[in-house]
Amino acid sequence: MQKVKYIEVTKLNLHDKNPRIIKDDAFKILCESIKNNPEFFEARPIIASDRTKKLVIIAGNQRFKAAKEIGLKKVPVTIFSGLTKKKEKEIIILLDAGMNQMSGRT
Repeated sequence: MQKVKYIEVTKLNLHDKNPRIIKDDAFKILCESIKNNPEFFEARPIIASDRTKKLVIIAGNQRFKAAKEIGLKKVPVTIFSGLTKKKEKEIIILLDAGMNQMSGRT
């Protein structure tokens, strides 16, 4: 089982093909949520892969951006090691599909 670690935001990299974008009011709500409910952020941490020898976020790009916006220096991260590019893509698709179902965008 993967463990959650707090990692400096400067050591994380956004996924360059992340399709999800949150704008304006929704982004402000996300920032407030993270600020007011940090325990929820730890319950649903950022997921990163070290496949490229860099820590690349494969789930949680928007939470990462919101955390930086509110001035967090470290964020909760679960690191997946040894993934193939194909497995990373499967995880991204799976988690994106799950988020779409939860938000009603199927």
